[in-house]
Amino acid sequence: MLPANFILTRGAGSMIELETIASKMYFRGCCIAAESTVLGVAKLAGYTTITDIRMTGSMDNDVELKAKLALEQIVHHDIFYVHLKAPDVMGLMMNH
Repeated sequence: MLPANFILTRGAGSMIELETIASKMYFRGCCIAAESTVLGVAKLAGYTTITDIRMTGSMDNDVELKAKLALEQIVHHDIFYVHLKAPDVMGLMMNH
């Protein structure tokens, strides 16, 4: 077996107060996604996060819902990140 080159701890320590990139750069961001990791990073960046149970983060994802939500929020935000996982999933399937 190869030796370990890092240790991943989950839930250790406490979160420090961070200035978000959104407040530092004076913009309002919005992230529309299903995956908790993506939503968590967006929250750390200061983005408004939007999710729905119809967003699965997989091939059966409701892309039209994501587009509808983005259009509803466009007047309130300067920049959007709409996460689409299906291209990643298909890429993995094509390589195996």
